[in-house]
Amino acid sequence: MKHFLIGAACLIGAGPALADGIDLAGQPVTLLFRDGNYVELGYTNWGPSIAGKDQFGNRTGKAMNNLGFANAGFKIDLDDQWSAAVIFDQPWGADTFYPDGAFAFAGTRANVDTSEVTGLLRYKIDKNWSVHGGIRLSRFDVDITLDGRAFGNMGYHWTAEDDWGIGYVLGGAYEIPEKAIRVALTYSSKLDYSLEGRESAPGMGSRATTTDITMPRTVNLDMQMGLSPTTLLFGGIRWGDWKSWRVAPPMLEEITGGGALVNDDSDTWRFKVGLGHKLSKQLAVAAELSHVPAEHTPKGSLTPFDGSTSLALGATYTFENGVSVTGAAAQFWLHDADAREGGVYANFDGNTALGLNVNIGYKF
Repeated sequence: MKHFLIGAACLIGAGPALADGIDLAGQPVTLLFRDGNYVELGYTNWGPSIAGKDQFGNRTGKAMNNLGFANAGFKIDLDDQWSAAVIFDQPWGADTFYPDGAFAFAGTRANVDTSEVTGLLRYKIDKNWSVHGGIRLSRFDVDITLDGRAFGNMGYHWTAEDDWGIGYVLGGAYEIPEKAIRVALTYSSKLDYSLEGRESAPGMGSRATTTDITMPRTVNLDMQMGLSPTTLLFGGIRWGDWKSWRVAPPMLEEITGGGALVNDDSDTWRFKVGLGHKLSKQLAVAAELSHVPAEHTPKGSLTPFDGSTSLALGATYTFENGVSVTGAAAQFWLHDADAREGGVYANFDGNTALGLNVNIGYKF
């Protein structure tokens, strides 16, 4: 059951975690538990269909562009007890784009782009227990324009240069290999950035500013259990400390009298459960149901939805030479939200998204 165990559990990668609307990759470390030496490369496209209507009856048009994000990784066994992995992913991102027009947020744009490299080591204490940890290097980049009636048509713009944050990862796992059982708990520390950039607004001119932001600490709990030699049950829980996330560029604070671009007050959770089945020596399929509970609080204009529910289907074909190809698709139902800015609100309901993923791996 061991060889099927990892392949099926890693089948699904067709969409973002969507915690607080910008959590894309979920910062997984499951590559570290692959059998043998392994390298992979993947790409995901998330295509949202998001539109709303403001309190004045004006409609948005499409409010968010498609998001594409990549992943790659390399895992190697150093000896019978030690293994190492290097993982690249793009953990957070957004591409909000309200077309020009009469809508309350018209002309508002937001592009958030990130990337991470995580180096990990795992030590097997015995056949059941192991510990893992490492260092995470993370890049953050942002470009935002606020415009439209909700913002007083002020045409505020903030762009910042890349900055890098350093964090750490710690975790442990319990396994029963003969039953394909594994429970792994992983803690990822917060990441601090100091973004040097430029803000501008009518009547305020343009000035160089520095904005400090902190991306939240997270905990991932990953579980799996073999139901038969060809069937695997898997699932997971992800918690994020988003209630501590606040983004407040200095000029924007001055304009709004202490306001912030983002000021969250709730933690976020993501729950998922899936089933994988091996149809033949080469082919395995899987399905996964995922849920991010709604917070039932007003959202900002940059991510106008309140959690999501998704269903993903995927398949992996493994060739005799060790190469595997995975394809997956996920349908997202984005929970309804009221987006509020500057005393103006808009309703977003009935929105969806489609995620598509391809991943190529090689075991050697």
